[in-house]
Amino acid sequence: MIKVYEDILEQEHKDIINNNILTNKIPYYLNQTQTLEDDRINFTHLLQHRDTGEITSNLYYDVMKIINSLCKKTNTKIKHSLRACINLTFPYNPSEGIIHLDHPFNHKQFLIYLTDGGATHFFNKDKKLFKKVKSKKFKVVLFDKQYHAVVHPEKGVRIIIVVTFV
Repeated sequence: MIKVYEDILEQEHKDIINNNILTNKIPYYLNQTQTLEDDRINFTHLLQHRDTGEITSNLYYDVMKIINSLCKKTNTKIKHSLRACINLTFPYNPSEGIIHLDHPFNHKQFLIYLTDGGATHFFNKDKKLFKKVKSKKFKVVLFDKQYHAVVHPEKGVRIIIVVTFV
């Protein structure tokens, strides 16, 4: 299941993103990998640690306010979040990152695009491409455990909120 929503965010949530996240006051930290299987450098603002579940940023609460609203609008149940971050990537060659799963077990995932440029590609279990979703500011994607890959922007940066949950 992959669902794409073009106009689902409330103005209040867009304001949170514009005023609290898309500012020059949010610190991003260098990562030597984008997934567990690659070596592409990127920057992340960690909201909730994948391994420990620790909340590492006060922005987590703003993001989860948005996620809880999205769950209501999409009739999606959330027991608890597993991982949450804001990823900042930039042009890379080749533009498509490694095909991966965020967790080996069943989970759901929200992506909220905060900038235009780049995309997310989705793949079947044989890792054959079957869906492309272009990054567009405020577009939201909801999907179950699914192979996917980042597609870096041709210019500028790609900023995206990622929240995985059960």
